[in-house]
Amino acid sequence: MAKIQEHLLETRGAMIKVLPVLKLKIQEQHTRLDIIKGYVKHLSELSGEEIRQPNFTVHHPLNAYRFIRNHSIIFNETATKLVSEIKLFEKEKVEIQKMMNDLPQLPKSEYEGVVRGITTLQTVYDLKTSDIANGKVRNNTSGIKLTAKECSDIAVECFKNDKRYLGHEWVGQASNTCLTEGNTTTTLTRIYMAAAKAAAGVNQTDVAAFYYNEVVKVRDSRYHRLKLKEYLQKTEGTPIYDLPQDYIESPVKDINERLHSELCKGQRVNHLLTLPKPWRPLECRLETRGHPLLLLQPIKMEEKSLDPYIVVAHDMISPEESDRTRKIAFPRLQRAMVGRGKRNVHKRRTSQNIFLQKSEYDTNTTFIARVEAFTGMKRMSYEKYQIGNYGVGGEYYLHHDYFPKINASSKEPHKSDQRIATFMVYLSDVQAGGATVFPHAGISVFPKKGNALFWYNLFNNGTEHPNTRHSACPVLLGDKWVGNLWIRRHGQEFTKPCGLDRYKSDWS
Repeated sequence: MAKIQEHLLETRGAMIKVLPVLKLKIQEQHTRLDIIKGYVKHLSELSGEEIRQPNFTVHHPLNAYRFIRNHSIIFNETATKLVSEIKLFEKEKVEIQKMMNDLPQLPKSEYEGVVRGITTLQTVYDLKTSDIANGKVRNNTSGIKLTAKECSDIAVECFKNDKRYLGHEWVGQASNTCLTEGNTTTTLTRIYMAAAKAAAGVNQTDVAAFYYNEVVKVRDSRYHRLKLKEYLQKTEGTPIYDLPQDYIESPVKDINERLHSELCKGQRVNHLLTLPKPWRPLECRLETRGHPLLLLQPIKMEEKSLDPYIVVAHDMISPEESDRTRKIAFPRLQRAMVGRGKRNVHKRRTSQNIFLQKSEYDTNTTFIARVEAFTGMKRMSYEKYQIGNYGVGGEYYLHHDYFPKINASSKEPHKSDQRIATFMVYLSDVQAGGATVFPHAGISVFPKKGNALFWYNLFNNGTEHPNTRHSACPVLLGDKWVGNLWIRRHGQEFTKPCGLDRYKSDWS
């Protein structure tokens, strides 16, 4: 999201320079270039909202959707048509081509990503399709309403990604918008045709037949009747009167998805869990641990869980330090990956991150020293500081921070050294969503700039604790910055010696 915001600023400046030149070309060519006028007008309107509104941002998911769609799909179509239709001298054609190339543009993958983000928000936060299309996300309303064509495009992406129920929902929304607002952006025929082709593209022949049948109802042409007949033959001639159940009914969430969704929304889930009874009450306290660095500035600590042991350290770092860290990390952000050794992009980890060197984040600050004092664990075992940024629907679905199948007896440190604990700092506030949740501990923590979340990934004897499985919930409004420090076991033998009890969790 931070990268998209930067792209927005670049686009404003570029459009202000390019549009007057293109308009001058039109005046010189008069009526002979009427068709080019239409394309230039389209370009002018493409970023109209962003140019006219100084306070326009991409933090609302619909603003981001419109901006990314315009500057990937629509921009490419308009630029291509403009260059192909232009009838100028070769010199002017080259000049205009250069101007088009100089305009910032986003790849189609960004558009596909923002659609996945919006549908993820729908699934996790139970958002209505009609509300999103009308610019409403929770109690926040955007000035943008999606057109029938935009709703149809989202439906096609849903079908491609096997989100069948949502795909049919967006087809219905596109149809309703088309009937309400008229055929200004698309027609009912095109909406159903697009849905039929998308369903056929993922081998859903019965669904393709259903949508072709809807096309025939609207426009009884020979072509559409033949396509319907073709797909009925592929389904062994069975007439299609309705869609399969998974297209018309929302899929039932399993227990993990339900826990995740409820906690992301800030709901309590105690009725869904059998939680161990804590052996003492949870506490909020000023923590000094007897360390000189914390005596005059103790940590404001709030316990969230004893098993696994999870705490929040309030006001761990200053706003200035958060901003400085983000500024250092921003230019080098790259798509986050998963796995050890061979790392891959994963659709359930949608963020960008970068690992900072110690000299980049601990110069002239006491950050690492305060972490060391608070956790009681030596910095020699800390991994590099990872900074992450999440955008529209950005999430990291349920996972453990400890390494699976670690070989504790291996003589190679990178194969035997487990992550004993995680220290995560929130480097920004988030308007809505973005909580860190531990479904099987019934815990959710919402981001607050400067706060840190700390937990032990292991039992006291060094065995992995399964209930530390956690998730970064999708960002509903705004964008989210975090910093992660993973603390390894090697080097902590005397500060955190292993206990003998397999299930003892009292790290406190």
